[in-house]
Amino acid sequence: MKSINVTIAIPIYNVATFIEKTLQSALLQTINNYEILILNDCSTDNSVQIIENIIEKSGVLLNIYNSRYNLGVGAMRNKAIELARGKYLFYLDSDDTVTPNCLELLLAEAQKYDADLVIGSYADVCGSNEAVFRESKRVFMDTDEFALYAFNKRYGYAGGVWNKLIKVDLLRRCNITFPEYRVGEDVPFIFSLITHVQRTVLISDVTYKYIIRSGSLSQMNPRQIIPKAEIDTHLASRFLLKSIASTNIGKPYYMSMLAVVMDYCVDSARVVIEKQKYFEEPISSNVVMDLLIFPASLFQVIKFGRKRNICIWLLCQMPYWVVFMYFNLRKKIKDWKSKR
Repeated sequence: MKSINVTIAIPIYNVATFIEKTLQSALLQTINNYEILILNDCSTDNSVQIIENIIEKSGVLLNIYNSRYNLGVGAMRNKAIELARGKYLFYLDSDDTVTPNCLELLLAEAQKYDADLVIGSYADVCGSNEAVFRESKRVFMDTDEFALYAFNKRYGYAGGVWNKLIKVDLLRRCNITFPEYRVGEDVPFIFSLITHVQRTVLISDVTYKYIIRSGSLSQMNPRQIIPKAEIDTHLASRFLLKSIASTNIGKPYYMSMLAVVMDYCVDSARVVIEKQKYFEEPISSNVVMDLLIFPASLFQVIKFGRKRNICIWLLCQMPYWVVFMYFNLRKKIKDWKSKR
């Protein structure tokens, strides 16, 4: 059997409406030494039937893993790490598409530099509108070099696991996995990945089309009731980020990483306070205050030299009633401005 360079992993759950377009884009790649791995998380619609019909007409190596239980996207992505036969793994969301030369471009850079990670540019697509987010071509060859760069960019490339070509051996050797959450699983994974890679390449070519549609997991419409399990999972993801950061104390990127982590935690505290009335069960003020524990001294924050970090540090020192009033006042001002 020929060697496989890349495994495209596509987790699916009831995606019959758009999986054909996604899968066709994966099948049209300009290289031929890759496989497609479908990870079916107990779909109840005809997603699998659509995929099987396409398989019959395609010469690309395509396998379907059917989970016995509905476990969530984190578990399915971990299964991809276990089952991938390619040297590199590429995650494709089931409602997005890739350009025909996506793998060719990413793989060429991976092989040229023996990279652990290659990240392409992407486009947000909303109907007929397309907004391109282009990377500058960069090559990082030393340990911690990319982590320092990434965490200095406010969210550290944690927006999604897609459009990243990742060396499978690194994931297995360093035990880099997703927390098996149903939401918020990608950010801790990316944070762990960034702290382990040595050679990373960014390319300016657009290789991924992120499709924005109402009702997708990342574009949830406002709801009257938000389940407790979802909130618990979201908060667990934030506490996990703190734990990951704590294992990197002493690294040259630690304070940059901590700043990003606390941005996430403060934003989650804001959401808890602003949307409390929609929660199935209330969240304790103690949980909010635990989120706001800033694991660095004011001296360290000042030395790091970001005004935003100092403001966040000061907010995190406030009692709950001050934090509560601050976020509610902030929301009222924002609502007032939107109505003007």
